[in-house]
Amino acid sequence: MSTVPTWGLVVETTLGTGERKHTEAQAVAHVTGSREEALAELERRARS
Repeated sequence: MSTVPTWGLVVETTLGTGERKHTEAQAVAHVTGSREEALAELERRARS
C-alpha cells in the first residue's frame, strides 16, 4: 500500500536587528501529492 505525502508550505521571516533578531514561521498551506505538486503550489503562491 502506497501513501500520498502531505507537504507543508512554510514562510519564515526574519525580524528585528542585532541581539533582538529572530525568525517567525507561518504555515501558509498543506499540499497532498508529489514533491513536484508542492513546489508548483509554492511557486504559484510566490508569484501571486
